Amino acid sequence: MELRWHPITGPAGPGEPDALYVAGREAARIVERLDGTWFALLRYPGRKPVMRSCTDYPTGRAGIEAWARRHQRSLEVDAQRRDLEWLATQTWRGEAAVRARAALAALR
Repeated sequence: MELRWHPITGPAGPGEPDALYVAGREAARIVERLDGTWFALLRYPGRKPVMRSCTDYPTGRAGIEAWARRHQRSLEVDAQRRDLEWLATQTWRGEAAVRARAALAALR
């Protein structure tokens, strides 16, 4: 799967593309502090988000992309699991929800 930059408000939202999405889920974002410096917010699967200071905007984006490539497989698996968890709760979807619950059970 590919890495895509979108606005923090989501793929259809307004703003600068400062959030990196992996498999349709936000994995990281770069944020400007009030004093003009930058930090990266990295969302490791199953852990609390981690903040890392960035030298500047271009370096921060490059660092986020390198981090996402290193962790791409686990980010994709986490996105897939979260999508299945959501679908499993959508009981009105019938067979799709049943298949999602079965897929979740197989992952555990």
